[in-house]
Amino acid sequence: MKTLFRPPPCGEVEKYERSEYFSGGGPCVPRAILAALFLLATAATTPTTAACLKYEPQIVTLSGTLIITPFKSPTGETINQPVLKLVTPLCVDGRPKAAYDSKSEKNVREIQMVYADYPFGARWHDQQVTVTGKLFHGFAPLHHTPVLILVKTTKVTK
Repeated sequence: MKTLFRPPPCGEVEKYERSEYFSGGGPCVPRAILAALFLLATAATTPTTAACLKYEPQIVTLSGTLIITPFKSPTGETINQPVLKLVTPLCVDGRPKAAYDSKSEKNVREIQMVYADYPFGARWHDQQVTVTGKLFHGFAPLHHTPVLILVKTTKVTK
């Protein structure tokens, strides 16, 4: 019984083409090209972004520019709300069984900030800040971004 073997290294194919042991033939493909093709194929399937954030109860820390943004209320009145403009977009994984936080969001660039007490963010207008708090999905008419953060702390970073 004849045994098939690994093709010879590049440059020596012609020497073995007529051998009774060599099956196949075909062009010689350098190993570097095969390695590059393998890396490209695996890179296409590897995620390039970090894992998505989670809604509450997880506590998150985010950085960006705090901007006081005017919005129209359901009654037509203009109200100013603090919004965190992120440097890098993020994603948030929804919780399928949650009442309000079931929807996942991708490419989030702005997050409305909710302060439970004074100063409500106004004193940090147009400043780089780092905020800590819990994310939740918008569900009320006064929620102007898909994802909001219930702010626990705010610190100026610059």
